[in-house]
Amino acid sequence: MKHSLLALISLLILPLVSSPLSSSLAATTDVETRQSTESLIAFVGYRYEEDEAKVGLFTVNSDGGDRHELTSTLDIPPNEGTITNPVWSPDGQRLAFVQLGFDGTYVVYAVNADGSSLAKLFSEDNCSPVSMPFNAFSSYRFNGVWSANSQNLVFEKTCSSDAPEIGDRTELYVSDTTRPETTRLIRRWIQSDVVVGIETNPQTRAIHYLSQPGPESNIAISSDGEQVVFSEDRITYRMKTDGSEVTPLPTIPDANVFTSYTTFIWSPDSVHIARVERYVGIDYQQVYVLNADGTILNQTRRPRSYSGSSPHFLWSPDNDRLAYYQHNSPNDPFAKGDIYSLNINGDVPKNITQQREYYREFLWLPSGEQIFSITDGPIVALINADGSGLVDITSQFPSNFFKAVWSSTGEQVALVSTERRSMNDAHRLSLYVTNQDGLGLMRLTDDRDLDVIHVVWQP
Repeated sequence: MKHSLLALISLLILPLVSSPLSSSLAATTDVETRQSTESLIAFVGYRYEEDEAKVGLFTVNSDGGDRHELTSTLDIPPNEGTITNPVWSPDGQRLAFVQLGFDGTYVVYAVNADGSSLAKLFSEDNCSPVSMPFNAFSSYRFNGVWSANSQNLVFEKTCSSDAPEIGDRTELYVSDTTRPETTRLIRRWIQSDVVVGIETNPQTRAIHYLSQPGPESNIAISSDGEQVVFSEDRITYRMKTDGSEVTPLPTIPDANVFTSYTTFIWSPDSVHIARVERYVGIDYQQVYVLNADGTILNQTRRPRSYSGSSPHFLWSPDNDRLAYYQHNSPNDPFAKGDIYSLNINGDVPKNITQQREYYREFLWLPSGEQIFSITDGPIVALINADGSGLVDITSQFPSNFFKAVWSSTGEQVALVSTERRSMNDAHRLSLYVTNQDGLGLMRLTDDRDLDVIHVVWQP
């Protein structure tokens, strides 16, 4: 698979092209009000020299000091590759990432936070360990998961095939990052396009073509890296990430309805699973909240989302609620809707926002007590998890920012902002940090030749 640099960059800045020319933001508004922390922020940056763009992985203190490039020893030719989002280990000492070559090569790496012990864990041509963009506003994403002891890395990769009789394959790997040579294949799933039968849905009369058994869902890795859940041949299984204890889970009530695809999302504590069913010929999705053993805690039905988008469900940090975006226009990717919350205790879904808007982004604050949202404008707001106390905090953020990432404590926010330093300069994506109250805004990257993407706080 070949990728162009211009296409990749457009995925990152397309939402920004309508932004007006902005003046340089002040380096700080009130230095005395900043929280004194030493948390690290990891980010991917593109550095430009004439017509060449070279990518690297960096860390920087939240006070702007001690910036390091962790990938300076990697030989990534200019204009020929990128780096996906980095994934921190639970102890905050290591990072995993994927080097993606525009010639179709993929390499999985792990590195210490100080740049030492850079290790290649896995590489293969034309087999991707990253999620492809599902629309123009998303980018390539590495979904690797660290084990709780910060030693093992669990990841999947997908290999496309042009031969129907062979089929695409998805594979699960586990790597002991202290011994990269031990990376091993755990399980392989093969999806063939060879039709082996035809069924008709008795409810909708929709025709369903049966292919050879293969994965009918994502391969969802639990947050602690210990388990995976997947659907295959209409049966859902839970399995240890070492390949043992393959256990079928209970059948869901609507198993007789043809499912086009199932998406599983684990809770942060790896105790619960959200299950989203998309059906053939039916304009709704069924959402289940399950225990890890497959028993149902709660369920709801929502209108089918835009076919070009991926289900966007976010577990609260306290593992008790599931937030999701709902609108009633399945064919419109920019339809206005509301943010809902579904509790695991059996309550009906709650419309939190009750203010139909196009939500560009929403996320839980680390406390789990509030939701942060960005709507068109942009308008930035905080709202309590019960739907009360909506506060417009737009004035606390620069008008030209497009990405916000909260620290694990919730005390600081990292922002990516697009700006020009002068009329002769190109737009650049700069990294800022501010306190939750908007005070103490500080620019962490002051480079005229650097674009910042994929910002992740140290846990």
